[in-house]
Amino acid sequence: MFKHPEKLQTVPVPHPKKDLPFGTVRAIKKLAGLV
Repeated sequence: MFKHPEKLQTVPVPHPKKDLPFGTVRAIKKLAGLV
């Protein structure tokens, strides 16, 4: 889990997978507020 430095939100990130499916990356970016 990564915590956004400016928001009170955590973003789950699968580990230790090297390659993430595109949909997972998109969902992580959306939760992090990057999209």
